[in-house]
Amino acid sequence: MRLKSFSVSNYRSFNEKQTIEFCQNSKNVTAIYGPNSAGKTNLFTATGFFRDFTRMSTNFSGQHLPFEIFRLNANSEAKPSLFEAEMETETKCYKYSFQLLKGKVVDESLQERSLNKEASFQTIFRRASIPKNRYGSFTSDLLKRTRDDALVLTKAWEDNNTVAKEIFDWFSHFNPINIKFAPYKAMTANRIEANPNFKNQVLALLRAANLFIQDVKVSKIPMPEDLFKQLPFTEDFKKNMNRDGFSISTTHLVRDDAGTVTGTATFSMEGNESAGTNRIFELASPILDTLEKGGVLYLDEFENDLHPIECSFLVSLFESALNKKQAQLIINTHSTMLQDQIGRDNIRFISKNGKEESIIANKVPGSLKANDTAIEKKYLKGLLGFVPKIQEL
Repeated sequence: MRLKSFSVSNYRSFNEKQTIEFCQNSKNVTAIYGPNSAGKTNLFTATGFFRDFTRMSTNFSGQHLPFEIFRLNANSEAKPSLFEAEMETETKCYKYSFQLLKGKVVDESLQERSLNKEASFQTIFRRASIPKNRYGSFTSDLLKRTRDDALVLTKAWEDNNTVAKEIFDWFSHFNPINIKFAPYKAMTANRIEANPNFKNQVLALLRAANLFIQDVKVSKIPMPEDLFKQLPFTEDFKKNMNRDGFSISTTHLVRDDAGTVTGTATFSMEGNESAGTNRIFELASPILDTLEKGGVLYLDEFENDLHPIECSFLVSLFESALNKKQAQLIINTHSTMLQDQIGRDNIRFISKNGKEESIIANKVPGSLKANDTAIEKKYLKGLLGFVPKIQEL
């Protein structure tokens, strides 16, 4: 499962169509750099919208679609917003795109080709041409049953269409994550509590990061009844809520003045461990899950709370023997130390032009050789561009 490329236009800071090509080599990592406000998070958000709208477009009947056009061009409201991706499954490469204008789907197409690099794409369906009945299971009847604010592919998946099911399976292996807004600490805790083997994997990760943690324990804590009653939800909704929280504790060694181990001490993950330790614990579930299943993990603000060497360690997992299924890691980051580690071919840049439009560069500018080991130094000197242009006050 690989994400080969993604294109977007008329979305947040992206005006004209921009395409990012993700690395396809044994490093399995694409690192995206650029100044603050360049558009890195907007690219990340666009991929999440592409995935979620495709999977759930039939659920948005009459609702305002959760995306924002490029607002700094006078003609943006009259232009459609484009989302397109090339996705590799185990057997094929699919190119899927849709365009939205004022809440309606104005174009949608799906193409496929074999994994042979010389093969060309063949059209599976084009929304405007479906009435001509040239596309097998994508029929005029299917189009008639699809609202104009929903996607044919979503409707086909609901009908158990074989092609749609394969693409939706790919989406289930694509995970764009911003840890700040996702409950991954609880997810890691839940899996530790349920699966001793997963607990051992998390412990191995924490020990490899040299965080001095000897053990992790998770216990469920029910939500207090008074707090539960105050929640602003209907009684019917509350009936299906999971009322369990988690207490996460770590074990450290106690030593005497000579360094001899005399016992252990229990720490609270939330109250006693560092922000970086909590961050690695939160990332444990999505990273280990992606490595195991061979999916695509896209992390925004990757380096938050992490030391550069810890960033390097986590990235190295995707080029190690642990990555048996060639799982793919995509990161938005300012951790320049990674540039020399992953090399020129795995670095992408985003910046803004004078019209405040986000622009993507798929190749490192300048005369860098493929094995250049001074990328970070040249980047921080401003020789490659794509750095903040700070002015004196």
